[in-house]
This record gives sequence, C-alpha cells and structure tokens, in this order.
Amino acid sequence: VFLRSDTNMEDLKDFTGAGLNLTKFNVLDEDVIYSGIKEVWASAFSDRIKFYKEQNNITEPVRMAVVIQQMVNAEVSGVMFGVNPLTQNENEMLISAVYGLGEGLVSGDLPADTFSIKGDDITTVLAIKEEMLVDNGAGKLIKESIPLHLQEKPCLNETQLKEIVEVLDKLDEHYGHPQDIEYAYVGDQFYLLQTRSITTISSKEKGEYIVWDNSNIVESYPGITTPLTFSFIIKMYEAVYRQFVQLLGVTPNEVEQNTDVFANTLGLVRGRVYYNLLSWYKMLAMVPGYSLNAPFM
Repeated sequence: VFLRSDTNMEDLKDFTGAGLNLTKFNVLDEDVIYSGIKEVWASAFSDRIKFYKEQNNITEPVRMAVVIQQMVNAEVSGVMFGVNPLTQNENEMLISAVYGLGEGLVSGDLPADTFSIKGDDITTVLAIKEEMLVDNGAGKLIKESIPLHLQEKPCLNETQLKEIVEVLDKLDEHYGHPQDIEYAYVGDQFYLLQTRSITTISSKEKGEYIVWDNSNIVESYPGITTPLTFSFIIKMYEAVYRQFVQLLGVTPNEVEQNTDVFANTLGLVRGRVYYNLLSWYKMLAMVPGYSLNAPFM
C-alpha cells in the first residue's frame, strides 16, 4: 500500500503545502504499515511544517490524517497543470512525464518529457531518459536503466495525452478552478492519483503593466527634467526608434500600425526620465529574428 498525508495545511485555496509531509511507498508488512502511519502522522509537526506556517502567517494548529491507498506500480507517471504555472497562460496546459514511478519527477531527480498543449497544438520537449524509479519488490525505490529504444521516445502517446486533457478539463469544470494533478499509467489504464487547485495563479486583473527603468538614460538626464524638456525628447526618441527598427528590417506599414508603441518609449515619473520597458520590448519583438536574439536583447 501507499501511505500519504492529509492535513489542513494542504490543498488550501491559497497554499498547497505540497511535499511538506512524509510519504511511504509500497508498504508490504502489516507491522510496517502501523509504524509507517505513525511516521507520516509525526511529519506534520516537523521543523519544515513550522517554517512553512511562519512564512505564510498560518496560526491554525496542524490536524493530520493518514490516507492508505493501493500502490500503483506505474509504467509512466507525471503531473499536469490546467494552466501553465510559469507563464500563467490560461490557454496553455502543461504535462510532464517520466517512465516508472512519479517520485523521480516530483523530487526533480530525473529528467522528464514536457508537453505544452494549446488547443489542438502540442509542443513536445523530449528528455533523454536513461533511468526510472521502480519498486524493488520489498518496498524500496531503486533506479533502473531504461531500454535504449525508449530513452528518446515520448513517455506518452497522442491518445494518452488526449485522455489526460479530457480528465483535466472535467476536473477544472467540477472544481471551478485550474487543477494540478498527479497521474499514472499501467499499460493503457489511466490512474488519477491526486488533484489540487493551482494556487500560484495570479488573482490580479488581467492586462498589461508598465515597468519603468532609468538604466542608461539616467546618464543623459541625471537630475530633475522639466515638462518642456520632456515634451521635446519624447518626440526625438519616437523619431529615432521608428527609423532604427526600419533599418533592422521592420516594414514602414508595421511601424505605422504600432504608433502608440513608438510614441510611448519614455515616461516622466516624479520629474525624472525613464524608459518604458513594455514599449521597448514590443519594439524589439518587431525586429526580424527576434525569437533567436531574445536572450541577447
């Protein structure tokens, strides 16, 4: 069986508490089950839990239950997010998968295949998977070599990806919030191991925001700048950048379609001149080859 925690510190609206408590894999002996339950329960009062509560200003006492589940000796395991937690793109789902048991993935110990899904489009980033975590038959997790013909092959096929997406859509609809799930496959049989709401999604109103930065330009305007001076230089910067991007290959038509971007390259904030980085990056994105040069820019 599989012993895992269930506490009032986990899967909250604002805090997941993921990975804080002890988990026991493939417990076989009855006596070990009883001692394992005690170990999992005691992990709720560890220094790690105390630190987590302090960091998140949680004053409620910890209450712990231990869940006993059937162990699934997975051939493929993974996690999936209804919303990409890195980009927070609501139109993008993110799936990760490894061969073997999922502990190799959630611990970060093994490289995983990643599938980014936007509608019917799937972007796949494959890892070279040389090892997987398996149970040795005595309740201990060990690493085992993956056959060569599978190392560069996707862990999940297209049918499995579609099935996981369908499950996630149903969960999102049921809970009314994007979900973070753990899943496993044994052959073609899908197992939903866990689902929780994604708490890292920003609740702020959608829209663009501006970052002001005076790097470089402070050398030209180091002190207080009057509104009259600013009204002149903002026109000059607009003209210079319109010409500059055209020299780099941007068409005059595209420049005209983005007049607001060039007209707002600068800002006057409390008497000091700043670059508008939102406009700056929009200008760079117009330049041919930007996708290749973005890290340098």
